[in-house]
Amino acid sequence: MKKIFYSTLFLSIFVSTQSFAGAPLIAEKHEFKSTSYEINFEAERVKGEVVFHFFSQNFKDFEQVIIERGGDLAVGFIGCKSINISEQKIQDGNYFQNADRYPMPASVDSWYRIKTIAKDGVTKTYPPLQIAALH
Repeated sequence: MKKIFYSTLFLSIFVSTQSFAGAPLIAEKHEFKSTSYEINFEAERVKGEVVFHFFSQNFKDFEQVIIERGGDLAVGFIGCKSINISEQKIQDGNYFQNADRYPMPASVDSWYRIKTIAKDGVTKTYPPLQIAALH
């Protein structure tokens, strides 16, 4: 009985510390609605964070992804996160996730977009996506 208790305690402490280590735990690969761009980007609210999902067949060509956030498309975007591709744990060579740990309040709509910087210096900006407010 003690063995089961200590195993459960260890597992819950391990999961708790992994959740606070920065990036969220990757339980399984995200299913994308579309994979029509060189790099595909989707986001969702999860436990007070906005989790970003990235998919590309060519991560080796990218050096960095810059995530920008805004509350209103008319006002514009500000940078909120810079991700070095070489530092990511890429699953199956084509997927990784990251998170905005300090997003805008869940009570307001927010917008995110990404800019990529390729290893040859080419910068591309992709269309924004909306994270709807929770009502």
